[in-house]
Amino acid sequence: MATLHPTKSTTPVPERTEEDNQRLFQLYKGWTLTERDGQVRQWVYQFGYDIQHAQKGERRWVCCLCIKQKRPRPKSYAIKGLQNAEGHLYTDHNGIMDPTGKRQKPAKASEKAHQSIATILQLNPKEPKEQDLINTLIKRFDKTVFQQKLVNWIVNSNQSFWIVNDQDLRDIFNYLNPSVEITKANITDVTVRAISEREFTNNMERVKDAFEKEVFEGLHTAAKEHEVWRRRGSVGKWHNFAVEVSRSDTWTDMLKKVQAVESQLSDDAQLKKHRPVGVVVDNATRWLSQFSMIERALALRPFYNSFVQRASNEWEKNRMTADDWHVLGTLYDILLDFQLVVRGLEGDGQGKHQRKVEENEIDPPLSGTSWDLVHAHEFLLETLESGKRAVANFPDGHHLAVNINLGWLKLNEYYEHLNDSPLIYGAAVLHPAYRWALFDDLWGDDDERQLWITKAKEMVQDLWEREYRDLEVDDPEIELPANKRLKTSRNKFTAWRTKKRGLTAGGISVTESPIQSPAQSPRSSVGGLDLDEYEQWQRDIEDADASVTDPYEYWHIRRLKYPRLSRMALDLLTVPPMPAECERLFSTTGRMVTKSRNRLDASTIGLCQTLRSWLRAGLIGSLDRILMDE
Repeated sequence: MATLHPTKSTTPVPERTEEDNQRLFQLYKGWTLTERDGQVRQWVYQFGYDIQHAQKGERRWVCCLCIKQKRPRPKSYAIKGLQNAEGHLYTDHNGIMDPTGKRQKPAKASEKAHQSIATILQLNPKEPKEQDLINTLIKRFDKTVFQQKLVNWIVNSNQSFWIVNDQDLRDIFNYLNPSVEITKANITDVTVRAISEREFTNNMERVKDAFEKEVFEGLHTAAKEHEVWRRRGSVGKWHNFAVEVSRSDTWTDMLKKVQAVESQLSDDAQLKKHRPVGVVVDNATRWLSQFSMIERALALRPFYNSFVQRASNEWEKNRMTADDWHVLGTLYDILLDFQLVVRGLEGDGQGKHQRKVEENEIDPPLSGTSWDLVHAHEFLLETLESGKRAVANFPDGHHLAVNINLGWLKLNEYYEHLNDSPLIYGAAVLHPAYRWALFDDLWGDDDERQLWITKAKEMVQDLWEREYRDLEVDDPEIELPANKRLKTSRNKFTAWRTKKRGLTAGGISVTESPIQSPAQSPRSSVGGLDLDEYEQWQRDIEDADASVTDPYEYWHIRRLKYPRLSRMALDLLTVPPMPAECERLFSTTGRMVTKSRNRLDASTIGLCQTLRSWLRAGLIGSLDRILMDE
C-alpha cells in the first residue's frame, strides 16, 4: 500500500442534520452518542460520529459522509483502528486527509466494565423512544456549566476549597447525573481560586417562590376542605369547629375555662361533675372516629354557646376602629422615613440581582455618605414634628404623641454630638454643591445653631491648618485615593435632601461666602494674593458646582489644582457614616475563616472577598476564564 503523504484537505467539514442523526441510529440500534470527554479529538472525528454501545461500552467511528450519501452500510471502525478510518476517507471520499499533517495516537480504551447512562438508568437503546431519551440526556449535560455552578456554590457558601475532592460529594453528583463521572466533570481544589455568585440569587428566588406557592396552595386547600365539610350539614359544621379549635392552643384553653366556670355555676348535678375536655377530631378512614367526635360534641353542647359568645367578645375587644387605622398609618409613615434614612446611611449592601425593589425602597442602593448625616437629622426631626401634629387630634393618640416627643429628644441628643468632631462638617463643607451655604440654609434662622456654625468653621479650619495645609505632596496622581463610584437613589429622603442643597445655579453671594467667617486665616483678606488652597477654593465657585452630585469625581478632577485640599476632601468624604458595610465584611470573612480553615493565607482571603465584592456590585461578570485556563 502506498504511503499517504499529508496534504491539506479542501473538502469542507460536513454539517450534521437531524435527518442524519435519525438515519444513524436507525442503522445502529442499541448505540448512543459517546459520553467520553471530547475536548481532544483526532481529525477524523470532523468527518464521523463517535458512538458507543450502551451495554458493552464498545466505541466506533461512523463515517458522516456515508450517512449523508444514504449508503445502506456506512463504513464504521473500532476506536482502536482509526488509521482505517483515515484510509477510508482518503480512498472513498476524494482523498480527504489530516489538514494539519499530524496524526494523534488514539487513547487506549478502558479494560474495565463500561458504565453508561443507559445501563445505570436501565434504558433499552434498541427501543427508539428510549434511545432518543438517552441521547437527550447526554446532550443536555454541559460539563462547563456544571463546573461553573460548582464554583459558585463553593464560594457563596464559604465552603472549603478541598470539598470538591470529597468522595461523598462526588458520589452524590454521580447519583444525580452519571454524566458527571463519565465525562470527568469533577474539578479539584486547585481550580477553586475565585468567587462567583451569578446563580445564587436566582436559586434563592426560586426557593422563595416555591415556598410561597406551597403555603398559598395549602391555605387554598384548607378553605376548599372547609366548604366541602360545610355542605355535609350538621356533622360538617361541627367538624370545622373541632378542627379550628384543635389547631389553636388559645381556643382550646378558652374552651376548657368556659367549661370550668359554667360547671361551677350550674345547678345541674351532672354538670357540676363535668371535667374540662377538648374537642375530638374525626378522620376520613374510620367511621368510629366520627362517632367519638359526635360523642364529645354532645358532651360540650352545654358550653358551646358560652364559648362562642366569649370568643366573639374577645374579637370585639381587638376590633380596629377608624382612629386605630389612622394611628397605624401615621406610625408607618414615621418609621418608613427612619428606614429610608438608615438604609441610605448604612448602604444597602446587596447585589444588583438579589431582590426586587419595592416602592419607597432604596433604588439603586445608596453607598452611605458621611455628609448626609446633617440632612438625615434634619429630615427625621421634621418627620417627628409632622407626626406629632398628625396625632394631636386622634382620640387615642396621646400615647403615640408622648413616644414621638421622646424620640425627638433622643434624636436631638445625637444631633448635638456633631460638634464632637470636624468630620461631618468637613465632609459637608467640601462637597462642592453644599459648602457652608448648606448650614446657612438649614440653621440660618436659629440663633443657637448660628453658634454651631461658628464653632464648626473653627473646627474645620483647625483641621486644615493642622493636618493638610503644609502637607508634602510629591505626586498627587499616586497619593490620592482612587476615584469611587457613588450610588444614588430616588425616594422621599433623597427628594427632601435635593431641596436643601446649599448652592443655587447662580452660585452664592458674597455675604453667604464662608470666606468672611471669623475662623478664616488672616491671609484671606490680603487682596487674594496670599490665599492657601482652602481659602482659594472657597472663593472659586462655579455655576456648575450647584449641580454636582458626585464629589469624588469632582475632587479627583481637581487633584492637581488643589493637591492638599483634594486629599483632605477625599479623606473626609470616604469615611462611612455607619460601620454597617465593615460589619458585613467581617461577618462574611468570619464565615469563610472557620476553625478548620485557620491556615488560609491572608492574600487568599483578600482575593476571595474582593472578587466576591466585585461580583455582588456587578463590576465583573462571571469567572469563565478560570475554568477555560485550566
